[in-house]
Amino acid sequence: MSKDSKFGLVVETADGSLSVKDPTIDEEYHSDGGALFEARALFIEASGYIGRLDRCFDTAILDVGLGLGYNALLSIEYWLAAEDPSHQTLVSLEKNSDLVAALASGDGPWMEGWSQDWLDLASKLEKKDANDDKVLWKATITHRNGKVLSWTVIVGDALDANLNDFSFDIVFQDAFSPQKNSRMWQSDWFQKVFDRAKEGCCLVTYSVARPVKDNLEQAGWQYQKIPAAGKKRSWLKAYKSSKS
Repeated sequence: MSKDSKFGLVVETADGSLSVKDPTIDEEYHSDGGALFEARALFIEASGYIGRLDRCFDTAILDVGLGLGYNALLSIEYWLAAEDPSHQTLVSLEKNSDLVAALASGDGPWMEGWSQDWLDLASKLEKKDANDDKVLWKATITHRNGKVLSWTVIVGDALDANLNDFSFDIVFQDAFSPQKNSRMWQSDWFQKVFDRAKEGCCLVTYSVARPVKDNLEQAGWQYQKIPAAGKKRSWLKAYKSSKS
């Protein structure tokens, strides 16, 4: 299926979940292998997030970018389903303010068929005005064990985002492709993330392009190709490490 919307062409991916082809980038937010499939297999499983939940570690995730919300909401779903997780911090970056508003209101055309749980979680986002005139959306979600997940969405150019109050354990690098959105794959971007990453921080992404690997390395990241699930052969996993 496919249908037009104000956000672009809504398309059904292989696992039945919906994505959107952004008209300004001329690219879909997800691979045709499945929006939900990619979120789970790459950003949740390959990143090691499930293991951190099992070991009850505090975890801070940088979600680059929020897009249609799959990565962020799936990470919250896993956190809520965990037996006894610790506190979590989720910071999502998104340039398109209309996407965030549609996600929070439940009006996104890609949200058709979403569970009520996901709709309820998205609706917890509330718009705030930051002191630096940047727009923030925030949500606080409480686990049954009393621990708290703090979700902040920073709207605007990710290169200008103030991340100084955070330090991250996991990075979801999900910013369209390097061919279509090259600024978000340059060494200066990876350096900015590196500076806010904890020792041992893991960054995962679908791109294994040579320039991406070179730019990660230039910014101090150590990377490796990992087997991909689905149609793609490989994904990329990078670490911040002081070891040579």
